[in-house]
Amino acid sequence: MAGPRASGAPQVSVPDKKSNAGAKWTVNITTQEPNGSSTSGPCTGGAGLADFCPVGPCDCYTSSGSASGSVGHGSATVYETIDFGQEFGVEGDCTTAYLDIEITGATKDNESIGADAGDCYNENVTSTEYVSGGCELGTSSTLFSDAEGQCSGSYGALKHAGFP
Repeated sequence: MAGPRASGAPQVSVPDKKSNAGAKWTVNITTQEPNGSSTSGPCTGGAGLADFCPVGPCDCYTSSGSASGSVGHGSATVYETIDFGQEFGVEGDCTTAYLDIEITGATKDNESIGADAGDCYNENVTSTEYVSGGCELGTSSTLFSDAEGQCSGSYGALKHAGFP
């Protein structure tokens, strides 16, 4: 959901054009994280929206693939910093995650989206990991001056040398 931050009043959305009409903003991302691709410390790629590790230790996980939706079609790179010093959940099976989603070469717009989320995994229940949190447009785009909303997704067990 896109929206301005002016005066702090909750509003649905405001495109960059002169109209104050609301607009729905959706992006679908399909990426693959290569096995063993993590690096120590916070992510430094993209616009730096995942370059955050308040407690630590942290690891950076990078995946690449494609994006579609309000931005059109293009390539996507997801940088996810997982802060292992902020584990939570019944069995400590969730961690705080900071994401930077870079969408480039899109047919309608390029985007840089930041997120604060929880990344949860419980091998006794499922082999799928789930990430959910709040997202916001990191920089102004062609379509919107600001965008905020819920973002979530999952990625599966190791398959073809990566995590879909």
